[in-house]
Amino acid sequence: MNKLGDCDEAIKLYEDILAKHSQYSKIWHSFGHTLKTAGFQERAVLAYRNSIQLEPTYGEAYWSLANLKTFRFTDNDVTEMQLQLQAQDLSAGDRFHFDFALGKALEDQKEYAESFKHYEKGNTLRKTLIQYSSERN
Repeated sequence: MNKLGDCDEAIKLYEDILAKHSQYSKIWHSFGHTLKTAGFQERAVLAYRNSIQLEPTYGEAYWSLANLKTFRFTDNDVTEMQLQLQAQDLSAGDRFHFDFALGKALEDQKEYAESFKHYEKGNTLRKTLIQYSSERN
């Protein structure tokens, strides 16, 4: 529904689903995207935060917060992202999303050198996961 531009109906469907299945972080995450698209940024933040609460290792939810552009992470958020990045068993997808989100958080704090390191790490890791060749047709 959301991809067709019918955000009101999509929001209602997500609310109905979450009333019965509120324990799924990725549903909250998708709901956040729908709310963001519909212009409900504060509600989107709450949905992304619910996703994070249910699955603290879900880096894409942190990146979604960062991608709101005007959102600012708290010091506790920064600490949590740094802790998640220390985990040896963090998936590559979660890791590069945490690096991107932490890069944005540190950029907002004007810690540009450290921010760039995280953007660089995230981009380097992301590049290893993309199977693209300009030589393939």
